[in-house]
Amino acid sequence: MHYITPLGLQISPLTPACPQFLKNTAQHRKLTKIHTLVTATLAPLTAITHSMPPEKLEVYKSLEPWVAESILPLLKTSDKCWQPSDFLPNSSQSTDQFATEVQTLHELSANLPDDYLVVLVGNMITEDALPTYETFINTFDGVRDETAASASPWATWTRAWTAEENRHGDLLRTYLYLSGREDMLMIERTIHNLIASGMQRSRVSICGIIASDEKRHKNAYIKIVEMLLEVDTPTTMLAIADMMKKGITMPAYLMNDGQDISIQPLLNCSTTSGTMLIFWNF
Repeated sequence: MHYITPLGLQISPLTPACPQFLKNTAQHRKLTKIHTLVTATLAPLTAITHSMPPEKLEVYKSLEPWVAESILPLLKTSDKCWQPSDFLPNSSQSTDQFATEVQTLHELSANLPDDYLVVLVGNMITEDALPTYETFINTFDGVRDETAASASPWATWTRAWTAEENRHGDLLRTYLYLSGREDMLMIERTIHNLIASGMQRSRVSICGIIASDEKRHKNAYIKIVEMLLEVDTPTTMLAIADMMKKGITMPAYLMNDGQDISIQPLLNCSTTSGTMLIFWNF
């Protein structure tokens, strides 16, 4: 019998209840050897590593009512959130009208400076690596989503935050695709590599609405850190000090397109962003 658990694949040998005449067969001996080998191989993978001691887990558990009351209201439901199609050519229109809107977007983007495109691509790639970020959050004790549908306020926040952030990459990628100004194959390879490495009404509005989302999320981060400083000051200060010592970099430091395998693409994006003084939360 084969079965899957969250800790990995386990293979059960024939049980003691199996008829005795089967236990002496070559097939049973072979299965027993396979089971022993697989068990030994998977043993290191089944160990649970905790990121914090039990008393710290209790801190996060005790904050769940506060998260439900103070953090979850910062989120929006899908019907209250803008969606990428709100800012892109309307594909539900007639073919001719849709083609006209695509052509208009294409023409408006024709003279967009290369520096702007570099920044848009860099931010879009960062947004599109979203699966890495959610996976990373779910490695942490106290806030992880144990079942992918947990009712915990921490898990609810993570899933809803992921859903909101997912729209950013969708909007930027579709806009860049329709602009006809980018080599989308190379961009797609870069996104693939980043995720695999583990973890005009148009332009002005696009940047503005994404910035408004990020501002709401920033308010949630501030509230969470303020509360942690209140309930566990020493540990929180140590965590902040450790983060400052290591330095804060965007996850796209692993950005590469499969040809320039160095960090140069990110340096180009960062340098251009700094020169243009572009910040999402303007």
